Amino acid sequence: MAQQPQGETYQPRSVAEVQSLEDIRFWVEDELSSIAGQFADTKVVELRPRGDAPLKPREGMIVYADGVGWNPGSGTGPYAYVGGAWMPLASGSYGSHTVATLPVGVAVGSTAWVTDGAAALAWAAVIVGGGAVGYKVLWNGVAWTVMGT
Repeated sequence: MAQQPQGETYQPRSVAEVQSLEDIRFWVEDELSSIAGQFADTKVVELRPRGDAPLKPREGMIVYADGVGWNPGSGTGPYAYVGGAWMPLASGSYGSHTVATLPVGVAVGSTAWVTDGAAALAWAAVIVGGGAVGYKVLWNGVAWTVMGT
């Protein structure tokens, strides 16, 4: 049975030497064993940069955006598809939003930029929409609060 070298990605072997039904059976067994070995030996997951958005994103999907061909909002880095939107994982910064579209369920200390804040909100005030003022906001575990303009 031919094993893949450790640390390598799976590459199927050629079927050129397959001459009989028995050869096919052995080839399939070896290939499945090689694939299973790749999963068993996985200690790290490599996210290769993508220059385009996945065509069919699914809840919980994690990808690495290249930030040039595809920028889901916070440049290069890993993103998770949560609640119908791509959320950055690396920086704790959730890009630009209206107050109504601010994400929920994020880590305490996460930040975002609001584009439709009400005028003259004080530092640490709960963000209110309906205006045209930009604010940097912070999730305090209960609400998004103003931390700057």
